[in-house]
Amino acid sequence: MRKYIIIALVIALVAGAAIFLSMRGEEDGANSPAQLLSLGERFLLELDYEQALVQFLRVIEIEPMNERAYLGAAETYIGMGDIDAAIAILEQGLAALPDSAEIINKLNEYGFAANPPNVSDETGKPNEDDNFQFITEISSDEINVTAESLTVKVIDNRSATIIISDIILKDSYMTNLSASGKNATEYRWGVIIYGDNGKYDVSTMTFAYEPGKNDVKAISDMQHSLWVGVESSFHNIGEVEMSYTSDSITWSFTVPDEYPFDFSTVSKYEVQIYNIYDNISTNRVYTPNS
Repeated sequence: MRKYIIIALVIALVAGAAIFLSMRGEEDGANSPAQLLSLGERFLLELDYEQALVQFLRVIEIEPMNERAYLGAAETYIGMGDIDAAIAILEQGLAALPDSAEIINKLNEYGFAANPPNVSDETGKPNEDDNFQFITEISSDEINVTAESLTVKVIDNRSATIIISDIILKDSYMTNLSASGKNATEYRWGVIIYGDNGKYDVSTMTFAYEPGKNDVKAISDMQHSLWVGVESSFHNIGEVEMSYTSDSITWSFTVPDEYPFDFSTVSKYEVQIYNIYDNISTNRVYTPNS
């Protein structure tokens, strides 16, 4: 009888251990990074930012090399209106994943949104000395906009080549200077395009992610992008082709179909040049020659 009791106890212990391990396995599965990411992305879609952030941060704690978790957390912070926190979590992700193109692109996007270019003087209005006029010439196959130091060759209502001339360009520039603020724009050559459908920006620029590091960056390795203006900031909507000479910079691009735009409605161009190293800051506003 005693023998049977011992066997029964052993069977019960084995069964209990099996049930515990099964339950533990289910619990671990529910808390796996993949499950947490799925939950976080679902909460983000539902605009439940607090719950989404909890899931993404748990993934980062479990898997510090998980790129999707950093990107998800950053997008969640943006949804919560905290762009500084979004940049901070992306910088944490970049430290863990220094070769992540997705994280670098998001840092560039949010860095520009946090530090949009200053397009006016302290009165909020462009300086009178920086006002220019442009002439529009229409032919059968394109529209040409010409002005002092600015040329716009419109190919169709969404595509163009824009050239800034009469400037001085070098092949490379000192970046991450000690004088730069964290994530601040250090160099920028760009044109903001104003029309009936809002404003767009085509530019080449770079940001100070590690002030004091004093790197050298080739202008060809900087960010060449098209941005759309959303309220008081800009969002990156794609890359553009860039070429340059010692005295001009050229961009060729097409505004994606999902964004409302038509070059025929453009009423103003604004050229912006900023060079922290050489202490250059230029804003030129171009309006039609009436």
